[in-house]
Amino acid sequence: MCSFIYASPFEPYLPQLYGMKHSTQAILPAIHAAAFATFAQRTRDDNLMKKARSNYATALLHTNKSLSSPRNALLDETLISVLLLGLFEAVVFKGGQSPKSWTAHTLGAVQLLRLRGADQFRSKMARQLFTQTITNIRTSCIQRRVPVPQEFLDLVKEASPFLDSGHPCIQIGPILDQAATLRSRVAAGTVNLIDAALEADQGAIALCELIEPNMKFTPRTSEIFSKWAYLTMEYNYLSRRHAKVWNTIRMIRMFMHITIWVHSSLSLQRTFQPGGTEYCRTVHSYEKLLNFRNMAAKTLLELETDLLRSVSCFLEPQSLGGKFCASARCLIWPLAVLSHSELNSPSARKYAVSCLYQIGEDLNMEQAIAAAKMTREMNKHEDWCVEISSRCDVANEVLLIGCISTTSDTSNICNHC
Repeated sequence: MCSFIYASPFEPYLPQLYGMKHSTQAILPAIHAAAFATFAQRTRDDNLMKKARSNYATALLHTNKSLSSPRNALLDETLISVLLLGLFEAVVFKGGQSPKSWTAHTLGAVQLLRLRGADQFRSKMARQLFTQTITNIRTSCIQRRVPVPQEFLDLVKEASPFLDSGHPCIQIGPILDQAATLRSRVAAGTVNLIDAALEADQGAIALCELIEPNMKFTPRTSEIFSKWAYLTMEYNYLSRRHAKVWNTIRMIRMFMHITIWVHSSLSLQRTFQPGGTEYCRTVHSYEKLLNFRNMAAKTLLELETDLLRSVSCFLEPQSLGGKFCASARCLIWPLAVLSHSELNSPSARKYAVSCLYQIGEDLNMEQAIAAAKMTREMNKHEDWCVEISSRCDVANEVLLIGCISTTSDTSNICNHC
């Protein structure tokens, strides 16, 4: 509880549930499944992983029984079990597989939210569960490159009077909805998305201004050489959760600015060059498109620098050698995207690859190692990479946006929890 769910959406409520009596038999084996799996992975102990899988099978059986009961299906414990099963799937996920099980648990949680109705907002824990679940759903939509369904948006609108408007996941929700829509349009081959990306970016900037008073971070120049200080500077955050939220916003903005860069470049090359064919019915002049592209390149450099200066926040405080803590898994997705995007600077890409290798070694996470190796094999596109990153922690609160690479889609390297 102290090590592996720290700074995750499970932290506020899971410890108090562990010693309680429960109405269903699913929740304790679900907790044990995720706990043994996480610890087994960290300690590289196959016997512990067998215990984890045994608990998972038991939890899955009892969860299905609860879901078939009109009364038990509405309990907080049933939704928690579904979320924990999703956490287990994320922990044991390995590169080269499809994350269909995690997606299935996430989509199943949507149906539970509908069934639970207005009663689910009567307790603080129920509201926490709703917030965690809708963030996972938005993440899944971004991952699958589909817009957030209107019925889901209607459900969130109905719930808004009961939710904490100051919670980062609630504040970031509309920006994630925009990102999901934009990513679906990119995947569909829609042209001239510059204005849509600019509008979404302005929303992200406004969100930064909104959360900044309560989630400040301070630059710190390392007096003693730090291995993970990027360009001799680190950012100090009040908590790792704050760093996660900031990095999610940065990644959203990076996706927007890569979209701006790509579409302005295509318009410049195909519309205004001699002999070129019109790329789209652009409403922008040559000068404006050039300004858009230059602005996007400059902003991307700023965003990559800010993001990489947050890395040291995820080191173990007592580790003189710079060992990463369990919550550093949330860095895998942004680092993978940075390392694979040719629009990012060589220094940022090199730094990101080094971090991925170290996180993979410290946390025994194959996804991190696979992402680092793919940078050296950019011509080899693996399908599993198209699916998995967004499952991550803003997957439970952050963490998300898909392909911002112009050469391969690395948006889905898992960093759940």
